[in-house]
Amino acid sequence: IGLARIVPTLAGERIAVLTLPGAEGLMARMVGWVEGVPMGAASARLAHGTGRAVGLMARALQGMAPPVRERVLLWDSLRVDGLGGLLGHVPQVERQRAMAGFLDRFRAQVRPLAERLPRQPIHNDLNGSNLLVAADDAGRVAGIVDFGDAVFAPRINDLAVAASYQVGSDRDPLDGMGAMLAGFATVVVPEEAEVDLLFDLVVARLVLRVLLTEWRSVLFPDNRDYVRRNSMQA
Repeated sequence: IGLARIVPTLAGERIAVLTLPGAEGLMARMVGWVEGVPMGAASARLAHGTGRAVGLMARALQGMAPPVRERVLLWDSLRVDGLGGLLGHVPQVERQRAMAGFLDRFRAQVRPLAERLPRQPIHNDLNGSNLLVAADDAGRVAGIVDFGDAVFAPRINDLAVAASYQVGSDRDPLDGMGAMLAGFATVVVPEEAEVDLLFDLVVARLVLRVLLTEWRSVLFPDNRDYVRRNSMQA
C-alpha cells in the first residue's frame, strides 16, 4: 500500500516556516505522490480491501510508544461525549434526542471499555478522499494519504472511522462493516472486546461528524453546503 512520504526541505527540515509576503509564519510540509484515485462508491469487495489495508497499517504502527504529550483533537471519537453542548446546532429535535441518548450511553458504558482496548497511533480520517484505489482495479486499495488527524487511540477505531464512511443505504447497511472487519482480520486478529465495541465506535464517529459539521455550518454560513455535505448521510 502506498503512503505519502515526507519530502524534506533543502535544509533537511520536515516542516518549513514560510517567509513569503502575506504568508509569514505559516508552516508547510511537502509529501510525495501516491498512485491511485479517490475511492468511489463502496462495495463488499472494496470494503474487504479497505479492512485489509487498515489492518496492514495497524500492524505497521503496532508497538509504537505513546507520545510524551497527548494530542487533543476534536475529531477524536473517544471525546465525542464532551461535545453535548453542540447538540443545539442540530436542526431536527428527534436527531438531537437520539444523539443525546447515545452520548449518555457512550460516557457511561462505551468509553470506559474502549479505554482498555489495544492503543497505538491511528490515521483517524479514513474517508473516501484519503483512501486511494488502483486505477486498474477498483476493488484494491492502493494508497492512504493525509495523516493530519492522526492520534494515539484504540487501534480498532481506525476501522470504525473507515466503516462509518462506507455504511450503505442497501437493505442491510451494515454489510460493508462486516466485510471490512473480515478484511482487517486477515492481517490483525481483533480481540473480542474490539469486535464488541466496533458498532458503537462507528456510531460515535457518525455522531461526531453530525455535531461538528452542523456547528461549523453555523460558524461559516457562506460555506454551509460544503460543510454539511456529509452530515445528512451520517
